[in-house]
Amino acid sequence: MDNNEDISFFNEMMKHPFVINGGLSSVVAGFILAIMVGWQAFLAPILLFSGLLFLAALFVPSSPVFQEATKRKLNSERRESERNFFWYKVHHKDRFGIWQGNNGHLSKQYADMRKSLQSLEQVAKQRTSTMSKYDLDKLNDTTVDFLRLMYTLQALEGRAKSDHNVSQRIEKIKKQMKKATGTEKAKLQSFLTDLEGNLERRSRISFKISALEAQLETMYQTFQEIHFHIMANPGSNQLNSYLKEASSKLMIEEEISREFNLDNDSVKQAMARVAAKAKQAH
Repeated sequence: MDNNEDISFFNEMMKHPFVINGGLSSVVAGFILAIMVGWQAFLAPILLFSGLLFLAALFVPSSPVFQEATKRKLNSERRESERNFFWYKVHHKDRFGIWQGNNGHLSKQYADMRKSLQSLEQVAKQRTSTMSKYDLDKLNDTTVDFLRLMYTLQALEGRAKSDHNVSQRIEKIKKQMKKATGTEKAKLQSFLTDLEGNLERRSRISFKISALEAQLETMYQTFQEIHFHIMANPGSNQLNSYLKEASSKLMIEEEISREFNLDNDSVKQAMARVAAKAKQAH
């Protein structure tokens, strides 16, 4: 989920609470000095803050520590934005009865993963744990990927339910063709060809659904295995190698990602539109 190529670390520094609060404090201090000493002292704290800010701008944006902290913060913000979006899309539809698939089962698995992650975060805070923040971030990303696949599965199951209606329309057109002649029959044949092609494409949806269900189950089982392993061996020297090996099973398979275009622009645009509502629904 990393996408930090266009980060302006200088802008991120200027938006840091320390900078904003420091600027406001210097203005307030200027007013206080102006009242106590005179208006000639108003600019003194502001100029002092500006000088310190200039020095900070020379070193802080290029600091590896600051850059790493900034990347983690931005990744976290993007992750939670995506989480809110997919959670809202899946469970919003569930409340209105549109979702009739495996939502309850998958939602419980998602909740289990979130609880497991919280317990791992508690373990990571202990000095005895060899888990890194990077490891936790990757596991956190997995919970969002799980929601992403739930959303995709929901869409596919919705499409699969319309197959019955397509079949009924095909049968209806076939009956009409028996009575039709000439141009009307040719038009019906064209409609029939389109519908049969559409039905053939839809017949492949069941295989796609099975692939997604298998991927979701693999992600859930692997996540729980990681949780149990770490809880049993929090300080193991082999933990990093174990996590590296296990994490490969948590990644969405490239074939599935490509098949369903899980990172398409339309999803990203929709995420921006529902961000406010999603926070309320989560």
